[in-house]
Amino acid sequence: PPSETSPPPPSSTSLQPSDASSQQPANASSHHPSDVSSLRATAAGPRDASAKAQKEPGAQAQAIGCYPDNLLKLDLDILHSGVLSLPGNRDRNGRALVVVMTNNAIWENPRCSSTEVARILIYYYNISKKEVQNVGLRVLIDARDCLPAAMLYRAIHIFQKTIHGGIHSILMLANKESSIGAVGFTDVQVDTLTSVRSLHKHVEPGQLTQCFAGGFPYSNEKWIRYRLRLESLLHACRASVDFLRSTSNQLEAKQLPQSAKEIPVLIKEDQMLMRQVLQDARLTGLQQEGAAILVKLRRETVSISGSEDCTPDMELTCALYNQVDEEVHRLVQVSNQRQRNLENLAKFWRFEEQFREVSDWFRDTGQPQLDKYGEMGVSLPALRKKQQEFCIFNHAALEYCQRAQGLLRDMAHWEAATSPQLGAFVDRLQGYRTQLTDFTQRAEQCRITIDRAIRLHEFFKMAYNWALGCIRILAGISMDHCLSLRHCSTALASLERLAERHPEIPESRFQEMRELAEELGDRRCLDQWASCRAKCQETQAEAGRKLTAALRTSVEGERRPSPGWLSRRKAPEGASGQWAGSSRTPCLERRGAWLPDPAAMTPSLSMTSLSSDGGCRLLDRSEWTGDGLSALSLASSTEGRDDEWWTR
Repeated sequence: PPSETSPPPPSSTSLQPSDASSQQPANASSHHPSDVSSLRATAAGPRDASAKAQKEPGAQAQAIGCYPDNLLKLDLDILHSGVLSLPGNRDRNGRALVVVMTNNAIWENPRCSSTEVARILIYYYNISKKEVQNVGLRVLIDARDCLPAAMLYRAIHIFQKTIHGGIHSILMLANKESSIGAVGFTDVQVDTLTSVRSLHKHVEPGQLTQCFAGGFPYSNEKWIRYRLRLESLLHACRASVDFLRSTSNQLEAKQLPQSAKEIPVLIKEDQMLMRQVLQDARLTGLQQEGAAILVKLRRETVSISGSEDCTPDMELTCALYNQVDEEVHRLVQVSNQRQRNLENLAKFWRFEEQFREVSDWFRDTGQPQLDKYGEMGVSLPALRKKQQEFCIFNHAALEYCQRAQGLLRDMAHWEAATSPQLGAFVDRLQGYRTQLTDFTQRAEQCRITIDRAIRLHEFFKMAYNWALGCIRILAGISMDHCLSLRHCSTALASLERLAERHPEIPESRFQEMRELAEELGDRRCLDQWASCRAKCQETQAEAGRKLTAALRTSVEGERRPSPGWLSRRKAPEGASGQWAGSSRTPCLERRGAWLPDPAAMTPSLSMTSLSSDGGCRLLDRSEWTGDGLSALSLASSTEGRDDEWWTR
């Protein structure tokens, strides 16, 4: 059956029960324990015996209420009278015996009702072991001197309706001339016995108490005092456990403060609560007297109760006594954890107040500046200016980043020591850490982008200067000289100086710069790369055309090898002599990929001429025989122009 909820812990510091049980007079009918009457369960219904007799069994069962689990919830007058007892003896089948004495004036007391008798029987059933409950109790009624009261029949009926099968059978001991029988006990087996000797068939003599001429030791008063002490300690332990657990739950349920100003007040309140709990009279009384009482009760368990049938309460008391220490330990842990939470929260708010300045700078100044520096420039001077500005900005940003890193470094131990209750603040700390990481990564990427853009535009400038230098030299080599047998050697010498002064730009370098332009992700850089490469290829093609013309003309002229990167030419058809047989022949085993086949030359691939307005136009082959000095003078006039002119 479910146990009744324990009442709140008493305010008294002493764990000893009232000594009313030890001060009871011999006449139980005159006993009125006023000191425990306030703790007794409220009686239901009138006390008048005639009114009780008119009640139905169902109403009696309803009046029982919660199952009693404490002596103080029962009528101590009836208990002290000894009319109902649980000595702890067994019958031959191992069932616990409940002894009922009918020859007692308490049966005429209005306080002795069928409901109260049923409650006592239920209490005896509840405090027994599980295996005793499973086989049921056996009631031994001594009716030799007096017939059972009518309320006893009703009480047993109520008990059977409340706990089905709780009573296995009844042994009715009566005189031979008595006409008593099983009348009235309709829902339980009754064996009527006419002598103690016949009782021995069901119960061994050693399991019978002295009133049945047996040798089983039992004292009703000692048993009551033992139960009162045991239940008092049990009640104190249970109440202390509930009190400590409630306090721990109260601390755990407390909300965290909303501002740093509340923390000192909350810390002081929690410390005061802990002092009040640990100095509570209930706990101090349990600590001072509980251990001694528990040791004494362990010794008396078998000697007073007569058997181990009532040991479940003793085991429960020991378990609860140990649980009190566990709950105290848990309460201390909960209190300490809350103190740490409040202290950690105060530390976090101090950190956040210092970090807020850095965070605001990142958001209001740093990120907008990075957005501006992320825009690509269109010229090398603009990029270099942006690089200088970025260096100044980066120096200021570095100070903020170092400050933020120092603050976050101080919070590393804080994060490891926090509890789940501070999970939201841990997330906020992680957000600040992410903000710093994102800003530093973006600043580094911005620096890399500016450096790459400057590197790319420096290449463009170098390539344009290379093309400009080549065109200036090519402008001084007229096509007439290249076609003239008399002047072709001079043209070849000029072309050799061109190769020495302006070494070829490798194709791999162009491809490297193309990849760099693609990484920058700016279409203008790719367009400028294509324009730069086209100009360099056009310059190489022009040099190749003049070299081809000069070589064809010099078949019978001076025999000497072609210069440098211009030597990767195929000798003109019909070449002989030094050009054809020398190891320094201008004809190599392969033709450069950037040089056209001389046989494929067309007027559309003619030399680039520079106009006086800074533009470019193509000279038709018919103009090759013109005045070469005009082209040279135009090339000379381009000195001092920057690379943007070549871009145009």
